[in-house]
Amino acid sequence: MKRKVYTVNMSKSEKGKETKASIISAARELFFEQGYHKTTTRQIAERANINLGLISYYFSSKSEIGAIIYEDIRNEMQSLIYNYHEEGTMMMFFLAMNADLCFLLKNEAYRNFYLDIAYEEAILSYQRSVTEMVMKRYVNEKESIEHDELILSCIGILAMKPEIIRVYTSHKYDISSQSVIKYFTKQFLINLGHSTDLCEDILEELSKYYIDIVDNFTPIITRIRT
Repeated sequence: MKRKVYTVNMSKSEKGKETKASIISAARELFFEQGYHKTTTRQIAERANINLGLISYYFSSKSEIGAIIYEDIRNEMQSLIYNYHEEGTMMMFFLAMNADLCFLLKNEAYRNFYLDIAYEEAILSYQRSVTEMVMKRYVNEKESIEHDELILSCIGILAMKPEIIRVYTSHKYDISSQSVIKYFTKQFLINLGHSTDLCEDILEELSKYYIDIVDNFTPIITRIRT
């Protein structure tokens, strides 16, 4: 009797995972095709071929769906970089960060999606978790950096990221994409207590990759030279 109940529960669990995945997939397609703000939960439900009420059952808000998709994209980027760099290294972190910047500067659909969700609480929460990870793994322990100062400086960089992207794409100032990437790289190095001399090595490594983002925010990161 117990085994019978266990089997039913597993079936419901798998069905729930399948439904959540179909919602995320449908939302990702629609956010790419028409943008985050123009996409309604009703449209997502229709694309996923599910009842509208299931979206609010599985997700607290559309912004939570957006945050999950953004995190998925970032994880996909990192997985591609793992093909060339060991997971957890500082170089891998900077390549992933700069790959995301490249996507934002090059691809209008991805840029608009990011700017639409940048100040949603779900995204801010994700960025705070990334900040904590960066602090634990990559801070230079030889430098005496106050804990509170480190937190504020890292959060400050992430907070100004959307505005710098907006200024760059407005073409109000003659700023190159390389300058934007170099600026972010240097700021993170400084805040983590590392020499900015490492910036050139990071940018040189970045130049060895073909980086693009295509349909449905699918990242492409391929090493083209050694």
